[in-house]
Amino acid sequence: MRHLSSASLVALSIATLLVSACDDDPSNPAVNFALTGCPTGPQQVNSNIALVFTRPVAPNTVTQGNVVVTSAVNGLELPGTLSLSPDGTTITFRPSEPLPFQTQLRIRVQNLLSANESAPMTVTLCTLTTVPPPITQLFWNTLPGVSGSAIRGGSMFVADSGYVIVSTVPVFRRTVGGWRVVFSQPYFSSGNDVSFVSANHGFTAHQDVRGFRGAVLETKDGAASFDTIFFIPRESINRLFFRKRGATDVAPFGVLGGGTTVNGRFLKYRPETGRIDSVANFTNTANVTDIDFAPADSTNGIAVTGGTLFSDGSFTPGRVYQTTNGGGGWSEVAGGVAPQAAVNWGGVARRANGTVFVTGGGGYVLRLTPSGGGYTVTRILANVVANPDPTNFQALQFNDVEFSPDNDNLGWIVGAVLVSGLGEPPRFQGLIFETRDGGQTWTRQGVRGAEAFGASFARLNRIVAFSSASVWLLGDGGTVLTYKP
Repeated sequence: MRHLSSASLVALSIATLLVSACDDDPSNPAVNFALTGCPTGPQQVNSNIALVFTRPVAPNTVTQGNVVVTSAVNGLELPGTLSLSPDGTTITFRPSEPLPFQTQLRIRVQNLLSANESAPMTVTLCTLTTVPPPITQLFWNTLPGVSGSAIRGGSMFVADSGYVIVSTVPVFRRTVGGWRVVFSQPYFSSGNDVSFVSANHGFTAHQDVRGFRGAVLETKDGAASFDTIFFIPRESINRLFFRKRGATDVAPFGVLGGGTTVNGRFLKYRPETGRIDSVANFTNTANVTDIDFAPADSTNGIAVTGGTLFSDGSFTPGRVYQTTNGGGGWSEVAGGVAPQAAVNWGGVARRANGTVFVTGGGGYVLRLTPSGGGYTVTRILANVVANPDPTNFQALQFNDVEFSPDNDNLGWIVGAVLVSGLGEPPRFQGLIFETRDGGQTWTRQGVRGAEAFGASFARLNRIVAFSSASVWLLGDGGTVLTYKP
């Protein structure tokens, strides 16, 4: 009988252990099942989060408890749904609502199994930061509201004091003591615009429901009393542009605009007689929506009209018009017809150098640069705000544009974007953009104290710019914002 030496026994033992270690279970070898890597940021707030794995994931393990996305700020889980790609290698987290801006997220992955093997994945924790908010300038404060209705027009006679008119008829006056109603008549069905040349002398435009006609009223005693100075049957007066000619307002300069869904009408105020005359009527567009003259120029003016989209898909487009005789006559500007994606024009502004800016539906903003007796037309601000429904021109609407009368390098554009979901009542979020270089670049702004980093406020309809330090933005629900940079 042979005996193995001690050295031989040690060698045999080591060999046996190596074989065992390399072949624990030939039918289920060890695999590397893991994330290929954590998602990298910054993460867009409206985007999904994709988790990619080295091997297909067992579908029955893709559950809310195994893939958890939370806010690192408060530890709360963010709602969303999970889906697995057809090849099983990617789990996608789709947030139920936009992710919070500039917030660190934590993604915990646990208890996942490989689809082909029983090898579990080790617990993995990822961190991800969302993009900063699009608004970094909170230059606007909210003033006490004037009503629950939309404000359609306004006018300041001194800094932060003036008048506004709401869609439901009333006219409000603001002074240091706040807002008070100065006019309201039950036989008027709406209020359209207001324009004052001093604290006492001003004009308002209303719709007279009894006579189905547009009406223009005048006051010379600070809204203590009003006289109706003009009616137009079966049409409306939508925009009023009045200003002082000199040191007094005895004979103000005035141009008006109105019409219907199928015509745009221009009117002229005759201060020597106090009359208002129709001077132009265009039947290939809709009613006049805005009028503007540069501060030191009462000769060269610009105006825009709205558009009408009919149920059969046809439409009457908004157009751009100009005057070279103080509003006594108007002609159409070539290249200013609204495309069907925009349908209408809502606001217009003219700088002292003749450059014109036009705002409208479908997210359209145009810059018209004087060139060879006409204008070079350029679309600007395209895609600065995502259009939630390109088939609906009202889903992204820029309603007005104005420049400061004492510094026309400084200007603003306002409007709104549709934020309600499918099947919900329409709900809009206001938009503000500011330029400090005459309209070459624009920066989105917000409201102090508003949710979503200053972005959540009512739809804005009009701008009242008294000076570079005193500006109102007027909107739905009686909203008035004041400029406090």
